Amino acid sequence: FRIITLGDSYTFGDNVNTKENYPERLEDILNDNSLCKTSRKFEVINLGFSGYYIEYSVYRFKVRGQKYNPDLVLWFIKNDDFSEINELIKPKVDQYKAEISADPALLAEFQSKGNFYPWSTKARQELKAELGEDSILAYSKKALWRINDYYKGKIIFITFSGKRQLKDSQLTILQSFAMERGNTYIYDGLSLSYDKLEDNAHPTGKGYAQ
Repeated sequence: FRIITLGDSYTFGDNVNTKENYPERLEDILNDNSLCKTSRKFEVINLGFSGYYIEYSVYRFKVRGQKYNPDLVLWFIKNDDFSEINELIKPKVDQYKAEISADPALLAEFQSKGNFYPWSTKARQELKAELGEDSILAYSKKALWRINDYYKGKIIFITFSGKRQLKDSQLTILQSFAMERGNTYIYDGLSLSYDKLEDNAHPTGKGYAQ
């Protein structure tokens, strides 16, 4: 039973050993326990990649994933995955990262307020001001549906609950996609109560275990 995981740095496992990220742990759990009587062996292929949003995750599946003919796709998705367009935001992020990183005092000020990626925040705000939230959402919705060009099987979307949950407009897009597509499910109860890295966001190895 082959599972492919899609998503960004939370799926990839930024700054933890490979064996500690959630796809690796999931594969171990599934193969160490008789949870499913119809499959003897489980394989989990991690296609998560840092900084990827909806469009790039779909393209990564097209290039790297569809050849494996998975039985299931687990797609970890966050609210910022709906609010950014890689091709447009990447140059902005690079510019602001260079500017802010060149001023240690300014960077320290942002981090003291809990903003560990101020360049991303600034770039996101600028993109929203230029295009408008509705246009960005429409772009993300179109990109989401493109997964159907490469995969017709089961998808489970995983997302946070609480303060980092999807916005109503984003959840509506995901729910409509699930209803129209079929074989698609949403788990929006992922807790934020896990051990985090210094950025107070990404899980540590212990956090993935939790």
